Amino acid sequence: MSSLAATTSAVYCSVCEAIAKFVKNTYYNFLFARQCSANKEAAEALARSGEYRGQSMHQIWFTLNQQALEEYKKNVSK
Repeated sequence: MSSLAATTSAVYCSVCEAIAKFVKNTYYNFLFARQCSANKEAAEALARSGEYRGQSMHQIWFTLNQQALEEYKKNVSK
């Protein structure tokens, strides 16, 4: 393999990796945002039902979002 071909191959691979990383991060950011939105609705329903006695809707929502954030960090760090 010539040095030009090796250089072109390396540049091409780095561009592909950068694009793949961008798409992956955008996808997980979208999923995380949708999860936080769903968590708010779930927290409101749980607070109304009395499932979490002694906790406000905001406390429940915070707990659900913390769990979602842990999962988000696991997926993005891969």
